[in-house]
Amino acid sequence: ESAKELVLLATKYLFNFNVTLSTESNNTLMSLKAYPNPVVKEAFITFNSIVNTTVKVEVYNSVGLLVKAESIDVTNENNVIKLQTGNLTKGLYFIKVTNSEGKVGVSKIIKE
Repeated sequence: ESAKELVLLATKYLFNFNVTLSTESNNTLMSLKAYPNPVVKEAFITFNSIVNTTVKVEVYNSVGLLVKAESIDVTNENNVIKLQTGNLTKGLYFIKVTNSEGKVGVSKIIKE
């Protein structure tokens, strides 16, 4: 995705957390939170999953470049992913989590 598309995607998801969405053919928004913010060495990403699955975690910098990506197995409950951020430079980052059904959650962190 281009930087412009990512910013638009992040803006859409960051400001629509309280919208009730249909479970039918809707691939938007998992409830996703990242903390602490700002972050120094590691961030934690929390979200719920209704099935055991693998999620793709992608970290984009403020200009939309992918700087980190990994796949993580999660369970059908509350999940916490530990994201190492010590090697990231200071700045704004967008975290995008996509599950196997294509549902997406986006959050942001500020690296100090």
